[in-house]
Amino acid sequence: MRQWGEFQIVRNGGKSAAGKYLVLGKREGEMALDRRFGLITSKKAGKAVTRNLLRRRFR
Repeated sequence: MRQWGEFQIVRNGGKSAAGKYLVLGKREGEMALDRRFGLITSKKAGKAVTRNLLRRRFR
């Protein structure tokens, strides 16, 4: 996912699991072919360079 609106739909109408540095969310009822992946890392993880590194490693 890349658009803020897509994240909002998942946030408002889906389920999520939060860790110390990362939030994972999913929306129920999606077709298997339409599934998309998005990551949100909090500022607790560090500065932008560190957060981007964590996102790249997670993907």
